[in-house]
Amino acid sequence: MITKIPVVSTNMASIPELIENGKEGFLVEPENVEQLANALKILLQDEDMRTKMGKRGRKKIEEKFNIQKEVGKLLKIWMQR
Repeated sequence: MITKIPVVSTNMASIPELIENGKEGFLVEPENVEQLANALKILLQDEDMRTKMGKRGRKKIEEKFNIQKEVGKLLKIWMQR
């Protein structure tokens, strides 16, 4: 996501917490080859969609997974002990 490439991943575990289906990429059911092929086909055929999803993914990573912010949160917790 940091490289502005839309993601195609499985809809399981905590992945949907990071990737919103249709926003930063696509989520498909595990072992569903048809869904996977369809998601890839859509992305390959629509450059504008790829660009928009890629930008959204990069923005999400920058906002929610910024190393300085995360270290600051941890330091705050540790300093309270």
